Amino acid sequence: GQQWNNNNVQKLQTLGDISDMLLFDYLMQQEDRFYNIAYSEHWLQKAPQNNQIQFISKKEYEQNQLVANNPEIFKIQKMMLKDNDCALATEKGVSRRNIVDQMHMLDNIKHIKQSTYKKILNLNNMLNSSDKPMREQSSQFNKLCTEELMMTATDLTYLRKRISNLSAKLKTACEQKSLKLDLDLEYHFANSGKKFSCDLRMQ
Repeated sequence: GQQWNNNNVQKLQTLGDISDMLLFDYLMQQEDRFYNIAYSEHWLQKAPQNNQIQFISKKEYEQNQLVANNPEIFKIQKMMLKDNDCALATEKGVSRRNIVDQMHMLDNIKHIKQSTYKKILNLNNMLNSSDKPMREQSSQFNKLCTEELMMTATDLTYLRKRISNLSAKLKTACEQKSLKLDLDLEYHFANSGKKFSCDLRMQ
């Protein structure tokens, strides 16, 4: 029920970006994120027909005068996690510190996006499922990590362990009501009335 204005939208976007960054950096053992954050510019509007949040491209914004003159379209800055090279490297002669883990930052996260929560739990479920289609997806995930991201077998093992740990930690915090899934823009501004329970079923 928050008012749809540029200040409120940017604040909520920033909070969601920061929580996503901490979760991602825990998983990837990112060491030098702080002081090393990039962003991109986006335009947002609420669709008049269904009140859903829509992203407007820069091209559409610049070429469509009706869009550009709409007072309910806002330009916001969205975090980009583009510099992720200072991570992992467990077998490359370089010792990396998991700053998020060492500083117990996960324990202090009280709000995250519903969409992020769902993705992490679904990823963990997929990696540990005995279902054949899920096993195939898990194999593709392993291949992506080792062939595209150049992870070693040890890197992958510890990444999967961190995914499992994070999934359990978030689910427990959600069930104990110490974690709120309320940082998606739609939760506050689209009036959708939908939210995910801690076990991912729609309410």
